[in-house]
Amino acid sequence: ANRMLKKIMIPLDHLCDGAQRIREGNLDQDIFCQGIEELQKVCDTFNEMQHQLKANAKKNEKYERERNEMLAGISHDLRTPLTSIKSYVKGLQDDIAKTPDKQKEYLNVVYRKACRIEELINSLFLFSKLETGKFPFNFKSVSIQNFIITLLDMLEDDLKKNNAILTLNTTCTDQKVYIDGAQMTRAITNILDNS
Repeated sequence: ANRMLKKIMIPLDHLCDGAQRIREGNLDQDIFCQGIEELQKVCDTFNEMQHQLKANAKKNEKYERERNEMLAGISHDLRTPLTSIKSYVKGLQDDIAKTPDKQKEYLNVVYRKACRIEELINSLFLFSKLETGKFPFNFKSVSIQNFIITLLDMLEDDLKKNNAILTLNTTCTDQKVYIDGAQMTRAITNILDNS
């Protein structure tokens, strides 16, 4: 009777200890169980559950880290066009842009920067709806040359303001690439801003 009791009680004690560890959040130590086959199966099931909980915890941690990085990136990205808008509006207020052509140029820059902010806010809105760790890219086939020329036109005023000149030297004609234009614009703008 004592031998039978030990065969049952020792694995049950291990199982109780393991359940307590799992409840406390310690998912690193498997439950060791030897004895009656049925108890062994219960311990194995507990261990599988523990491994699954640990995998889910890692996945959630990775998602949270990526989420925080994305939010920090979008916050950083919002600062640049907002600073531009403020400086161009200030230029209009201080009569730096005196001619109608110059005023129109300033207003065009403000409009483009406001559109950029809108894109970023839309990205933030999409991101807030995510339930997985993957950002929903919107890939389209575009002419790489047209994409780059449009992007450089958009950035030209900011570059001039910082005494920088960016020239495009390309042999591209009409090659198509499959990209998410908004995310590629964001990446290149970040590189230039950080430079």
